[in-house]
Amino acid sequence: MKVHRAHRMRVVKIVGVREESPTVKSIIFKDKLCESARPGQFCMIWIPGVDEIPMSVSMDPKSSYPMIVVKRVGEATSALHQLKEGGLIGVRGPYGTFFKLNGHRRVLLVAGGTGIAPLLRVALDSQRLEYECHVVAGAKDGSELLFMKELEEAGCVTHPVTEDGSLGDRGTVQDVLRKTPLREYGLMMCCGPELMIASALELAADQGVNVQASLERVMKCGVGICGSCELAGYRVCKDGPVFNMDDLMRMVDTLGKFKRGPSGRRIKVEY
Repeated sequence: MKVHRAHRMRVVKIVGVREESPTVKSIIFKDKLCESARPGQFCMIWIPGVDEIPMSVSMDPKSSYPMIVVKRVGEATSALHQLKEGGLIGVRGPYGTFFKLNGHRRVLLVAGGTGIAPLLRVALDSQRLEYECHVVAGAKDGSELLFMKELEEAGCVTHPVTEDGSLGDRGTVQDVLRKTPLREYGLMMCCGPELMIASALELAADQGVNVQASLERVMKCGVGICGSCELAGYRVCKDGPVFNMDDLMRMVDTLGKFKRGPSGRRIKVEY
């Protein structure tokens, strides 16, 4: 049986590593297939001798090469943080669904932490494709707010918010959204902590605003076989990771409440 080339592991060269915050690095690499990834799609990244994990495929604003935005949280991400320019990683993909404008000309991007990574391409394309892009981005403090300069240079209207008030509004993304007239936007695109997404979905639904959201789950295969990423009957790797409004509304009893651990056991989402 012939294997689609996206499913084949490619060993690719790292052409740049950039520190974005005390806990986040961007790893830029060369790969023809990932260059054609659509906003919101992901790839499976193999760190030899460590693990294979899913990462959103973003785009380096400077070189336009593919990049992954890595927050150091565990063994695999810590190993990625140790890599240098000239190093090698394995890549499969890109996989999954992606964000779609669907003709909307005024878009609100809602991001928490590294959730800005899959949305960055949407923002960077706004001038070229002539749509208005507003961004609400949140983090614990100003040092962890990512790509603010790049978003502003792309012509986006940015609204930063930090829990400690060190940059932008003090509070959470949800606090800002509660004060925002969401009806002014044709479409909201979200990525970040699941509780944030669940709250944004509720607020948008109340005001009749369409939502697309990128969701995160444990993924082992990336192609819909193993079922480790099951969510309310959906396989996040195959049916997502970007879900539309209809799909999200079918998840409301689970979204922000439960997920599956590495063993597949259903566990409560904690923040």
